[in-house]
Amino acid sequence: MQGSLHLLEPTKQFRVFEGQLPSGLRELVTVTTWSLHCADKWPLVCVREHVFMPKDGNPSGTMEILRGKQRCNVGSRWTDVWELQISRDGSTVAFHGGTERRGSRAVYLIDTESNCRPVAVFELETK
Repeated sequence: MQGSLHLLEPTKQFRVFEGQLPSGLRELVTVTTWSLHCADKWPLVCVREHVFMPKDGNPSGTMEILRGKQRCNVGSRWTDVWELQISRDGSTVAFHGGTERRGSRAVYLIDTESNCRPVAVFELETK
């Protein structure tokens, strides 16, 4: 963002570093990029969230997994994603999300090598 790299560490401590993005990350950041979570391995395996703010005031987002030069979309549009986590080796992504406003939410587990489809969905049981 304007020559600064903003990092949120797992400890939830927020740090700002001035300067250019490291090689490999610059290409992953676009004008709609909201967050970028990368695994601790090379080549980079990252989850990129995009946020779209239409004029009607109903924001939504998309999520994609980037494995080297491969890209795949996770689901369709998401209205809210919380606590996105990527495993250290980049093989698994987990997040709490919902696809509809005021709709049901669930915890999704994604295998990044299986076309980015959920391998498990944990929903709150309602009676």
